[in-house]
Parts: sequence; structure tokens; C-alpha cells
Amino acid sequence: MYEEGKDALAPATGRLDPEQREQLAQLLESLLSPPLSTTPRPERPVRGTP
Repeated sequence: MYEEGKDALAPATGRLDPEQREQLAQLLESLLSPPLSTTPRPERPVRGTP
């Protein structure tokens, strides 16, 4: 699946230099990888509600 994503992004990432592509890959990996903890996050109150 990683290679498919990489191929799909190739037209856009082709403009980046190798260092920028590596930085982007690291950021995307952080965003797309499963969370480290399986502990549910507490619900946040909806703004404007008491």
C-alpha cells in the first residue's frame, strides 16, 4: 500500500528535492500510522455548551 501511495503522489512530490521528499514521507508516516496507545481519548465538550 505504501508504494501505491508513493506512486500516486509522484507527480506532486517530483518537484521536491530528495531531502524535502524524505521530510514529507516522515510527516505522512506520523499522520497515517496507527496510534501507539489504544487508550480512548476523553470526549471533548462541544463549544458553546455548558
